[in-house]
Amino acid sequence: MEELYRVRKGQVAVVDVPELDYLSIQGRGVPGGPEFQHAATLLRTATAGCPRMPIEALWWVDEAVLTDLVRDLTQGRTSRMDLPPDCWRWQALVRAPDPATAEAIAGATDGIRYLRWAEGPSVQVLHVGPYAAEGPAVRRLYAAIDAAGCRPRGRHHEIYLNQRPTTLLRQPIEAPRKAALTGAGRPGGHAALAAHPARY
Repeated sequence: MEELYRVRKGQVAVVDVPELDYLSIQGRGVPGGPEFQHAATLLRTATAGCPRMPIEALWWVDEAVLTDLVRDLTQGRTSRMDLPPDCWRWQALVRAPDPATAEAIAGATDGIRYLRWAEGPSVQVLHVGPYAAEGPAVRRLYAAIDAAGCRPRGRHHEIYLNQRPTTLLRQPIEAPRKAALTGAGRPGGHAALAAHPARY
């Protein structure tokens, strides 16, 4: 599973994320805010006896602001940090070693839930720097998805690697037609994603 957490700086990588076991906490508030940091601490404490895995998070916003946000982010007219804090929803995650361990921890800890989830085909890019400066990497990620003839699916996924401040940005994808995922859709397909440079 190490390949799911590795990507060369300057490249967009394509991965197919299988079904995995997670412990999770849901909340709301600005990325990097105290509520999220508290949830991350709870997950770290609950999994103290397990192999150390990075904290991850799914991020989304209220439907009322979603359309305008996606447009403005992809066009570089705003950043995540410009939104009101109460617009943000998040689900903090950490990988669990196995279902039995995850269920035992979730059953003994208030507010922590066990989640078994297959993210599926996704693209990811490495961002090195503070969270507030992710904008160019996010835009490059979505540009690569579009260039390959695919489209975003599901929620924006961030993985906070232990060597701070390094964040793996991941976005699940789907193709308007099956050929786009096999490399025969829009010219380049997966090869176009893999070759698409990420700029910071």
